[in-house]
Amino acid sequence: MVQPSLGVDGDGEWLGGKSPQWSERRARLEELIVTLRIADELAAGKYLITSGELAELMNVHASAVTSRGEEWTWRNWQISRVRRESNQILWQLERIDVSKEPSSEAPPRVICERGCEQVMDLDFPLECFDYDLSATALVHFLNASQLAVDTETMGLNIPRDRLCLVQLCDPQGQVAVVKIGRGQREAPHLQQLLEHPRITKIFHYARFDLATLRYHLGIRVHPVFCTKIASKIARTYSPRHGLKDLVLDLLGVEIDKSAQSSDWGNTMALREDQIRYAANDVRYLIPLWQQLTEMLKREERFELVQAALSCLPAIVDLDLAGYTQVFEHG
Repeated sequence: MVQPSLGVDGDGEWLGGKSPQWSERRARLEELIVTLRIADELAAGKYLITSGELAELMNVHASAVTSRGEEWTWRNWQISRVRRESNQILWQLERIDVSKEPSSEAPPRVICERGCEQVMDLDFPLECFDYDLSATALVHFLNASQLAVDTETMGLNIPRDRLCLVQLCDPQGQVAVVKIGRGQREAPHLQQLLEHPRITKIFHYARFDLATLRYHLGIRVHPVFCTKIASKIARTYSPRHGLKDLVLDLLGVEIDKSAQSSDWGNTMALREDQIRYAANDVRYLIPLWQQLTEMLKREERFELVQAALSCLPAIVDLDLAGYTQVFEHG
C-alpha cells in the first residue's frame, strides 16, 4: 500500500483542500479559457486586429506574428493578413472546423549539425552549423544563382569585436546559420561558397559584412549586391534605407529588430528571438534585390549602382587599413 505524502490524504486530496499547485493550474486554465473566448468573439464578429493586439492575445513576442506570412494557424483559428492601415498590419481570425482530418505536418524544427533538434515557432526551414557549412549544405547552396548573406558580431569595431554568426538564405527560402567559434580564423566551405564567381551574394550594408568576413575568416566575397546602396540610389523619395524600412516599403512585411543589440557570443545557446532575428536579416534580401533591380532599370540607374558596387573592395581595403575619412572634406 502506498503511504500518503505529508499533507495529502489517502485519496490524494490536500488535507487543507486543493493543493496550492492545483489552484495555480486552475487560475492558468481559467485565463486560457478567457483568451480562447475572446478569440472566438473576434472570429465571429470578423473584427480586424493589429499585430500587437494579436501578439498580446497569443501571449507571444510581436515577431512571432509579423514574420509568419500571410496565412497560418493558431490553436482553433486560421489567421489571415487582411491589409495595412497607416503603419499597422491588420489580421482576421477564422474558426477552423475541428471535425476535419488533422494535419500530419510535423512542427517546425531547427536542425543542428550535432544532430539535435529544437522545436521552434518558425514557418521556414532553418539549419544550424558549428564552425562551417557541412559538405552536403555546401553542395546545396552552390546550386543557387543568388544567396542572401549577413553576419552577426559582438559589436561594430571589426578588429575588437569578433564574428559570431554567418547567415545564408537561398531563393527557395532555405536558411543556414553558421556559428563561428572564438578565435576561429577560417571556414573553408563558407569561403568556397562566398568566393564562387557564379553566385551573386546579396547583403544589406555590404561594406561592414565584407570587411568582417575578410578580417576574421580571410574571405574575399564576390560578386556582391548591396540593397542599402541600391535603395539609396533607387528610393530617392525616402530618407529611410534601413532593412526594416526597406522590407516594409517594398514587401509590406513588418520585421522585428528588437534582438539586434543582444549577446551573439553565446552561439551554442541562442534564444528563439535571436535565431528568428538572424534569419529575418537574410530571408527578405533576395525579394528586395529583385524589386530594387526592377526599379533601378526602370529609372535607368542600374549601371550607376553597378559602378558603386565595383568600388566596394577598395572601400573595404581602406576601412580595414584605418582610413575611414578619406572621402570627407577637410
